[in-house]
Amino acid sequence: MKGVILNHTMNLKRKLYNIQEGALRNNGNELRLRLYSFALANFYTKMIGFPIGTKKNIGVPDIIMGSNHKDVIAGFLRGLIDTDFSLVIRQRNNGPYPSLQGDFASRTLIIDIQKLFIRLGIENSILLDIKRLDKRNGKTYMSHTISIHGFKRVKKWLEMIGYNNILNAK
Repeated sequence: MKGVILNHTMNLKRKLYNIQEGALRNNGNELRLRLYSFALANFYTKMIGFPIGTKKNIGVPDIIMGSNHKDVIAGFLRGLIDTDFSLVIRQRNNGPYPSLQGDFASRTLIIDIQKLFIRLGIENSILLDIKRLDKRNGKTYMSHTISIHGFKRVKKWLEMIGYNNILNAK
């Protein structure tokens, strides 16, 4: 399955950026694709505003937060959800219960994402300042979570934003 994901991602990057070279790093459940392009790095840092270095205090880029176009906001959220969220179906007393959830190190990012969901009319909830123990190294980290719970809310997310993740496209 990782090969399918890698090929799909590489093809998307080639079409979007016209870059043929890259490096792949496989770390457990994570695949990282590194593209070597000074122009692309400048575009993301100077034009879009993505920071270099640690991402503990990042937010949604101003160009997205300032947009009044719902399709721009939905597109940004779709990309973020495809890469960094989980859709879980839990069993409750009265049957299955869906939950879409994202966990991030940046408190500001969670608050910004919540604002974007609200602008699209999608109810959500956040939990801030959660201490989590990483069992791999024994260190405690601060994280923040945003969730969309229940059939009505998850259905609204699917209708307004949806997903492009090839694992879920079948």
